[in-house]
Amino acid sequence: MTLTLCAALLGPGLQPAAAQPPLPELPSEHDLDAAMDAGAGAGTAQLSGLSLQAWGQHAIGRDDYASTSSVRGVVDYARTWQVSPRWTARLSNELDVVGGQAGPDRDTSHVINTLREAWAGWRSADAATQYYIDMGRINVRHGVGSGYNPTDFFKRNAVNRAATTLDPGALRENRMGTVMVRGQLIGERGAFMVGLAPRLAHERAPGDVGSDTSPALDRTNGRAAAYVKWAPQLSERVSLDVLALGREHERPQAGLNVSVLGGDAIVLNAEWSGARRVSLAGPGQGPVDAAWRNRAALNVVWTTPLGPELTVERQYAGDALGRAAWRDWRDVADPAAVRQLLGMLEARQLEQEPLTRAAWFVRLHWRDAFSVRGFDVACFTQHSVYDGSAVSQASASGELGARWRAGLLLAHYSGAATSEYGGSPVRTRLAAYLNYRF
Repeated sequence: MTLTLCAALLGPGLQPAAAQPPLPELPSEHDLDAAMDAGAGAGTAQLSGLSLQAWGQHAIGRDDYASTSSVRGVVDYARTWQVSPRWTARLSNELDVVGGQAGPDRDTSHVINTLREAWAGWRSADAATQYYIDMGRINVRHGVGSGYNPTDFFKRNAVNRAATTLDPGALRENRMGTVMVRGQLIGERGAFMVGLAPRLAHERAPGDVGSDTSPALDRTNGRAAAYVKWAPQLSERVSLDVLALGREHERPQAGLNVSVLGGDAIVLNAEWSGARRVSLAGPGQGPVDAAWRNRAALNVVWTTPLGPELTVERQYAGDALGRAAWRDWRDVADPAAVRQLLGMLEARQLEQEPLTRAAWFVRLHWRDAFSVRGFDVACFTQHSVYDGSAVSQASASGELGARWRAGLLLAHYSGAATSEYGGSPVRTRLAAYLNYRF
């Protein structure tokens, strides 16, 4: 459904696109955060400075589930300050006031405050070899996948509690950061990074929503963790990241990210992580022994001659349910087994890991669509290999003058009621927003 909508939106009026440049030089994390301040608009990425948003949303329930409607007001602030030549600070926060009704008797109104980032950083004065030290709540993002990031080690439990989009890229940019101390060295031969995150609270169990206005440190700092990243400077056409993570009560994880420029308009990306993990089991099966299991995302990104950027990605999670185990779960009817399945699904969603082992992800994104500056059209679909179900979203947003932006999002879950995505209580969700940027 969503890709059909995209085809209709992107059909006429296409213009040739410029050739894609070589892969960039290694940026510092400060550079990446500053680039965030150029954000792409509400619903896709956070904007720099203060913005006010008004949202209207309607969700159509599946089968016996009631449809719901809600309105929300958002006060969003995100900014990076260059306090002095050697000091940088960043603050990113979102306040949501939601008014909603689920059926005639259920009021779903609530207030949510999400502190995404709050950190300060120092950099050395040496121009040849640069040193950075950052401290505070930092959104550390790793990975070259588009729909799935096995090496994004700090994604677990960190998704924004007031998320308005299903887009994996937007969820990654707008999530809660992790409190840590991070050091980085960048020289002629590449970059080396190390981060230490303390345990500041007891990790929250799935299903425990907690306070909507708390900093949610039990989600991001429920376990102590340490990570290292090495990014050698290889060439203008090849980039490589080598990563490792150690987290309290877990086995160490290793990861690799590789990007290769295959031509003027094609980039090939490969992302992998491996560790000794306990895999998900079928109904009635006992605990599965830990063994080495891999997670991976492989994609190709093509900037088409007509302008839109097309991404096709294959995803694999070796610790998720295999084909036979998922088929067995789909046949369960016992209430206790159904509750067990729902708990497993919720836990995987919080971890931002797939429930089943293999999937396809396809995204189409057109910036400045139809040669209209500031008008963006995007769509994606996440497709389960094992049962054919899918979740898809299409969005369009554009500027209305220098400070206003408006947009529409349409999401749809397809598949049988016992499928991975078709089992969602929501069949279709429509949202519209208006954003004013100060």
